[in-house]
Amino acid sequence: MLDIIAGLRTLQDKVDHLTSANNNQKNRVRELETELRHQKRLYDLERTRANKAESQMLRQSSRDSGFGSVGDSDEALERQKAVHAREKMRKSA
Repeated sequence: MLDIIAGLRTLQDKVDHLTSANNNQKNRVRELETELRHQKRLYDLERTRANKAESQMLRQSSRDSGFGSVGDSDEALERQKAVHAREKMRKSA
C-alpha cells in the first residue's frame, strides 16, 4: 500500500513539473510573439518612411529630367529599372 502511495506522489511530482514546464513554454511563446509583432511594426514603419523618401526623390528628379534627348530617356529608364529592382528585393525579403 505504501508503494502505491509513493508511486502516486512521484507521479504527481512529475505531472506538476511537466505542467510548470508547459506553462513556462507558453509564456515564452507569448513573449516571442509580442516581440515579433513589435519588430514587424518597426519594419513596416521604416519601409513606409523609405518608400515616402524614394517617392519624394523620384518626384523631385522627374521635374527636371525631360525626354528632350536620348540621354535623358536612357537615364529615366535606368532609374525606373533600379526602382523596380529595389521593389522586387523588398517583396522577396
